[in-house]
Amino acid sequence: MISKEATQLLRQRFEHFTQLRDKYGTPLALEMMMDEQVERQKQLMSPYISGVSLASGFSRSIPIFEQLGMKMEAVDISNQGKDAVIEIQRVCPYMALASEFQLPTPCQITCDIEVKAINQAFPEMKGRILSKLALGDCVCVFKYERDLSVVSPKSKQP
Repeated sequence: MISKEATQLLRQRFEHFTQLRDKYGTPLALEMMMDEQVERQKQLMSPYISGVSLASGFSRSIPIFEQLGMKMEAVDISNQGKDAVIEIQRVCPYMALASEFQLPTPCQITCDIEVKAINQAFPEMKGRILSKLALGDCVCVFKYERDLSVVSPKSKQP
């Protein structure tokens, strides 16, 4: 079960978007939120993915996602000289909030922004969203990859 603190943290993002949207309009609000996320993603993800495989780093981050009410899995798909991971999210705690804030989906102010921010924060890594619960898929699926040369030789194993 998600804690009150985690619920409030999730709600803050929607409130922040609403304030920016009301003041600047949707396109500029989304751009401003994405700009804020770049540095945040560097700070949050660097300790997990520096010097280790993406699968190892993402696996170690699962408890953080669980605190936010998500059910996450990380699958190593490293292949053809790429360090790669599939992140599977079976639960999206943002869905109810999107409805409450009259948004068709939560994606534009959550995952879409985060993946774009990750791509900017870590230019050596490429992230993509492959499926979305909010669009009727059974899970959200994200793929991240980078050259194996980014991972130190002694820690290539997940």
